[in-house]
Amino acid sequence: MAPEIRVEERVPQETAVVVGRVPHDGVGPFIGEALGEIIGVVGEGAVAGPAFCRIEMDGNAFLLEAGFPLFAPIEPSGRVVPSRLPGGEVATVLHVGSYDGVAPAYFAIEQWLSESGFTAARRPWEEYLDGPDVPEPRTVVCWPFTRADS
Repeated sequence: MAPEIRVEERVPQETAVVVGRVPHDGVGPFIGEALGEIIGVVGEGAVAGPAFCRIEMDGNAFLLEAGFPLFAPIEPSGRVVPSRLPGGEVATVLHVGSYDGVAPAYFAIEQWLSESGFTAARRPWEEYLDGPDVPEPRTVVCWPFTRADS
């Protein structure tokens, strides 16, 4: 069964992130460390939504930007820096299960964009609705796009 693609209108969102280039087997530990570091800087009360990570291939490794959306922008502190998730139309797919199995959600969005005549805009990201200790964690893949008539 093909994953359900949803289109959402998002507003730009201030974020706090840690950026790094890590090998494939280092993604989970990097995200966990980054999120803990961010909470240590901003506090849980500043967090406006689920943890997220932008993941981009960079040769034999991943370029990661892991963080949290915030209610207000922050000043840099150590590795924790301000960033922003874009606003506009975003195609989303909910993946339930292992983080290692999320790739088909990306492929489904890529196929939907191609078949719909839309263009991927900016880097996609994953939103983590559950912690890593949940047996079937929920991950939302979010991919901004533009319509041909935009």
